[in-house]
Amino acid sequence: MIEQLLRRSLRGDIPIALLLTGILAGLFALQFTAREEEPQIVVPMVSVGVTATGLSARQVERQVTIPLENLLSQIPGVEHVYSTSNNSRAEVTLRFYVGQDREDSLLNTYNKLTSNEHRIPAVVDSWSVNPVEVDDVPILLIGLWSDDPARYDDTSLRRIADEIVPHLQSIEHTSEVMITGGRQRQISIDLDPEAMTARMTTVADIASAINVSNLLAPAGDANFADQRSILESGDYFRSVRE
Repeated sequence: MIEQLLRRSLRGDIPIALLLTGILAGLFALQFTAREEEPQIVVPMVSVGVTATGLSARQVERQVTIPLENLLSQIPGVEHVYSTSNNSRAEVTLRFYVGQDREDSLLNTYNKLTSNEHRIPAVVDSWSVNPVEVDDVPILLIGLWSDDPARYDDTSLRRIADEIVPHLQSIEHTSEVMITGGRQRQISIDLDPEAMTARMTTVADIASAINVSNLLAPAGDANFADQRSILESGDYFRSVRE
């Protein structure tokens, strides 16, 4: 019975009428639907940066990033939460629903953090809230990794990335190139507790001495025999031995 009904419908004028109706409806919609060459679609995004000096990436994730994600996900209008955990630093990005007010989204994020300052872990040194504009979203992401960590660790990969940056920056229409992740070069100082006790020296005294010694400051200039010399005091550490 169904086959007979379909056969009669196809042989009649119903398919032609439906076709003509669809064409006319499409032309009508094309003519009266509002259009813009560059529509401004508002998708508020907010980035929360946290500094926790001395923690590894795994410790930052466990002590800072995960609790912060759970807290910020309670903000009204949040659609997605993204996060990145690095050594001594974490960044959580909130993406709100399309059409949410940009200023309200930023204000709600700031209020949520300030009203929960008592829950911030003691390891957190500072935090900041910054809006993310459409132009700030990276167009291309390049990842570097190694299957042989003994040969190329996170420090080596970051140094390779530093060498790649000038070549990427020279590409036409490139606005900004940033490096995230990896471990920057640093010097680790092992202290001798017995020597510190004999000299009645604390860790704070050593840290202060290092900060004062690793400083290059301008000290004015001097004019002598028609020559002008720029004076500087101090210097930076240029080797591990220094």
